[in-house]
Amino acid sequence: MRRAASALVIATAAVLLAGCTSPGPSPAPSTATVTVTPTATPSGATPSASASAAPTSAPSPVSSQQGGGKGCSQNGVPIPSGAATATIADVDETDSDATEFYAEQPHEFGVHTKSGATVAFRDDLVGGGTHSGWTARLDLAVVAVLDDGRAADLYSFVNCRFVQPKGVDGKPYTFLLAGFGTAGTGVGCSSYVDGARKLVGLNAVKLANGRYRIDSTEVRVAANGLTATNGATTRGTTTYAADSPQVRAANTSTCGDVPKAGSRGE
Repeated sequence: MRRAASALVIATAAVLLAGCTSPGPSPAPSTATVTVTPTATPSGATPSASASAAPTSAPSPVSSQQGGGKGCSQNGVPIPSGAATATIADVDETDSDATEFYAEQPHEFGVHTKSGATVAFRDDLVGGGTHSGWTARLDLAVVAVLDDGRAADLYSFVNCRFVQPKGVDGKPYTFLLAGFGTAGTGVGCSSYVDGARKLVGLNAVKLANGRYRIDSTEVRVAANGLTATNGATTRGTTTYAADSPQVRAANTSTCGDVPKAGSRGE
């Protein structure tokens, strides 16, 4: 969740949740580390000051249509050796599955498209636990969320490069997890009536009886990936036990059945 006030829902439990604000192995060949160069200022939660990556190479975009496009141009950069990988849905409008990965040498998260483009960004999160991320297509943009168990950085994959959306304060939009802050506890995904996926900040609120309510705040990422703004907040109407799957999920970063790729926690 954003340090300002956005919230993400737990898609894993198929329940709309709430509240939020403003991630090893063998040596990795040089990868296309694309940093974010956001330039717009949205309205919404207050992001944290982390996450700027220095781009090295980025394939050029070929299609602006969703589905049936030619995808990102091949750039000859392989997935780093030893990286953790997961198969994900199309990210470059080709209707072909892609691969997301997390490499520990160097520490970076990225995607490899069916067309042969590898694009990554540096992991600047400092938490000592497992760093992991997921990538998913929303109604307007493809986003990647990388977390270290305490905070999560938000990125958008636009024109075959990663950019970092900014919040209303002009800083990168980030989320707080698991009570490491006061503006939310997690980030997740929910769905619109038409089935399109949406990003939400989650907030597990402890009630007087010891149970929890989960509120969610929609986070709107612009189609150009430059801004992220907070939308409506939905107050949870169901309560859950502290050790329930719903409350646990509301304290993490998940997006339903979308797979994550992460470090070994070293």
